Amino acid sequence: MVEGHALRFSVPAEGTLQFLPGRLEIGAGLDAGREIRFVRVDGPNGIEVTFGRAEGELYRHIQLRDKTVSRSHARLQWRDQVWYLQNLSHTNPVVHNGVEMAGDAVQPLADGDSLEMGEVLFTFRSR
Repeated sequence: MVEGHALRFSVPAEGTLQFLPGRLEIGAGLDAGREIRFVRVDGPNGIEVTFGRAEGELYRHIQLRDKTVSRSHARLQWRDQVWYLQNLSHTNPVVHNGVEMAGDAVQPLADGDSLEMGEVLFTFRSR
């Protein structure tokens, strides 16, 4: 379990789960420099990771404990070897490369993309 100042997520022991390509680097705040890696955990909707202030399912949710983050803020879905970002917050939308995402908009992620969920900043890395 990684407990940062603004985030909380589970990290599996090496060799126990399959890591997927892609990671998020935390770019600002007390947890700057940490990174989030994704593991293969299939669910009813395929492979997905949710983000938000609420607690969630082990390996499938990243808890962002910043008050500027919605309880259910965003979702990453892995399909066809690409991560797709979906906005889940209508009051405080995800900002993708400087542009607010509308409604339930979905965007593919590319290396170097910037993401903002409230005041939590990430950079997506494809490897």
